[in-house]
Amino acid sequence: MKCPGQDTRYWNQEAIFEAKCPNCGADIEFFKDDSKRKCPSCGKEVPNPRMDFGCAAYCPYAEQCLGAVPEGLKSQKDELLRERLAQLAKKLAGTDFKLIKKISQSVADIEPVAKEQGLDLSIAVPAAYLIQIPMEKYQESDLAGPCDLLLRAGLSEEKARQVDEIVRDAQKHEDPIQALIALLKR
Repeated sequence: MKCPGQDTRYWNQEAIFEAKCPNCGADIEFFKDDSKRKCPSCGKEVPNPRMDFGCAAYCPYAEQCLGAVPEGLKSQKDELLRERLAQLAKKLAGTDFKLIKKISQSVADIEPVAKEQGLDLSIAVPAAYLIQIPMEKYQESDLAGPCDLLLRAGLSEEKARQVDEIVRDAQKHEDPIQALIALLKR
């Protein structure tokens, strides 16, 4: 079986990209499944800056693709999702450092409350990452809204839609954090 992520028939324009060599600054062309490439200018081997085998933690075909998937890798699923969410949220915030701080604070505020109250962390944590991001930020990017970002991060479509709805509803309130917690309790 060939993984759809490695099958070039399923690649989009982002599958082939250029990155600067950290040694000499020359452009190096990478394919998304390259682990490393040799710089054409200085000859140093450079690791692919976008390489990510994290898909094995959530891909339903991981065992077919890679053979037996270790239990430890399966347990990393939530952490990988968190890392992707943090990365994508920060990318969306750009150089708005106040927004980045608000995002981090939201996660720090919401996660312990969600754990303490037995709320669904697979909904609460993604919502916490996105609650402070104004809808205009999505419109300025190539994302239609929170759902698109969540799908890119690897959340299932069902949960992405659920989180999107909660985030949009919570942002209508004066205190979106408290509104989010109230909505998560439903």
